[in-house]
Amino acid sequence: MELVALIGSGGHAKVVEQMVEQSFTKVKIVAKLDDRFTNKFFKRGVLYGPIEEVFKLIHYGVKMIVTIGDNRIRKKVVNRLALGEEHFTNLIHLKAVVADDLEVGKGTVIMPGAIINADVEIGSHCIINSGCIVEHDNRIGPFAHICPGAVMTGNVHVKEGVMLGANSTILPGLEVGSWSTVGAGSTVTRSMAGHITAVGSPALEVGT
Repeated sequence: MELVALIGSGGHAKVVEQMVEQSFTKVKIVAKLDDRFTNKFFKRGVLYGPIEEVFKLIHYGVKMIVTIGDNRIRKKVVNRLALGEEHFTNLIHLKAVVADDLEVGKGTVIMPGAIINADVEIGSHCIINSGCIVEHDNRIGPFAHICPGAVMTGNVHVKEGVMLGANSTILPGLEVGSWSTVGAGSTVTRSMAGHITAVGSPALEVGT
């Protein structure tokens, strides 16, 4: 049985918690940590408390998942913890379709209905959300979020911190630069620089 602590208590944390309870028989959530819990308490056998409780839990072999949907805040928390990758784990839903040769960093969550095909690399602390499609030969940088229904066609590279909005599409062979955002329903037809937001079909830059 793998013991897991969730760091963060917002909407994404709720989804991950439900996913574990419904589908993972060998994973048990033993703690939910968030700095809004200023005092420790137990509820139904689960520890609630501030994030600093991590440093006690790791001595008992508890693994971490930072369940914060905002990419920048997720990275900020990971950097604050300054823990080695061995202290984080992955959660890959049994109803995700995942190629045998997938390479994935620690702290990444792959939701039900996601399809990940051959020769894909996914970085650490990513969210691969429900029903998205990650086609062959794609590369996803750390702290990215591929939102529900997004489609990455073949040979696409999205860099660190990218968010692909729900039902967006990236055409083959393109690159999306670090910390850029693709709006929901948009179609990216040419590579994007970093730190910009693009929306529409074709996607056009609307801000930084």
